[in-house]
Amino acid sequence: MQEYITVEKAIKRGLLIINLPLTIIFIIVPTTAFVISSVYDLPNYITLISFPFSFILTWIYWSFAIVKWKLWAYENVRNTKELRKKAVEQKLIHPEGHIFEKTEIWTKADKEKLKQLENKLSRKDVHKEDYSVPKTTEIYFSKSYIYIQIIVSLFILGVAVFLFFNENKSSLKVISFLLFIIGAFTLYKNFKKTRNNEPQIILNEKGIKIIDKNIIPWNNIDEIDIKLKGSSKNSKYYLVLNDEEYHIYEEIDLSELEYTPVSLENVIKTYRIRFEKFQRKNR
Repeated sequence: MQEYITVEKAIKRGLLIINLPLTIIFIIVPTTAFVISSVYDLPNYITLISFPFSFILTWIYWSFAIVKWKLWAYENVRNTKELRKKAVEQKLIHPEGHIFEKTEIWTKADKEKLKQLENKLSRKDVHKEDYSVPKTTEIYFSKSYIYIQIIVSLFILGVAVFLFFNENKSSLKVISFLLFIIGAFTLYKNFKKTRNNEPQIILNEKGIKIIDKNIIPWNNIDEIDIKLKGSSKNSKYYLVLNDEEYHIYEEIDLSELEYTPVSLENVIKTYRIRFEKFQRKNR
């Protein structure tokens, strides 16, 4: 029986063998061109030309490498639908049908291998119960994250005070005033969270409870997912719950909570499996 690797490990490998070489190529080509043009007293446009050239090289590398990663990942990961969803979230691959997906370079051998994997790709994802998950999980604010935010707020306040008392320009006075308001507001908001000892999310085999809301049974939820939203450094993970029939929609920022997105996803899958077992047992 084949041993599969986790979706997370496959994504990490993809980011390593795809994104890292792309970064290296994009840096090395212009740097090399600059050094050579400086040493041999070549025209400056040599360095300028190297930028589009490095872009073309990175695109060619990606076009071949992403195909090899896809085939390897589809072969070695059991839950291929989850894999593709996570890979799109991490900007590792493009959504199906995207115009850039057409720039992938598939050899005849690659296409034949993909055809062999078609049955596996059409299979439904399978999730296993994690027996280490307790009967009830309570998720609180992450104290370490909040304390970091408090330090940042104090730094902003310090900059605001420094600018106010050490600069005479009226424009800087206005900036210092705005910074002071931002720093004071974020400090107050995060200080309140340090006093909040209530669980923000409670999960068990019956359902999920968001703070100040009633418990939502698992069978009342059409969609529950952890989604990466935003771009580059501003991206955040959110827990999204949705059910149109019961008019349920919740979107919870996970950056302030003590559970990582991967851990929370595992907990949710386990409780949903336990709920289904309970339902079957009581039919």
